[in-house]
Amino acid sequence: MADIYLPGYPENMSAQEVTIAASASASEIIATQGRLLVGIFMPAAWTAADIAFKVGVNQREGDMKNIGASAITTPAIAAVFIAFPSPETLLVPFIQLVSVTAGTTTGVPQAAERKFVLLFRSATG
Repeated sequence: MADIYLPGYPENMSAQEVTIAASASASEIIATQGRLLVGIFMPAAWTAADIAFKVGVNQREGDMKNIGASAITTPAIAAVFIAFPSPETLLVPFIQLVSVTAGTTTGVPQAAERKFVLLFRSATG
C-alpha cells in the first residue's frame, strides 16, 4: 500500500495504491485518514466479480450495508475508473475492498495479484 503523488491535482485530492493478492478476495485494510473515497481505478486484468466494501472504526471491519441492511456492491470491470457520486462517497476510518459474486458478499478469489488506485478527497475541502 503506497500513497501516490498527483501533480497538478487539487490539494484536497490524494491517491493510494492497494492490492488484492493472488488467490485472495480482499485487499489489505486501508486507513482513510479522514478522507472520502470518491473513486477506484481498476487494474488492467480482473477475475470477473463485483466489489463490496468492509468498513470499520478500529480495524475490526464488517460488511458495508445500506439502510435496508443489503450489502453495498458495485459492478467492476478491468481497466476502468469507478466513480462514486458525492452522495455515495465513503467516509469511514478503515475500508477494505472485496471481490465478490454479484449482489452478494461471497468472496471471489482473484487469479493473480490485482493492484488498484483509490482516489480520495479531503472531507474538509
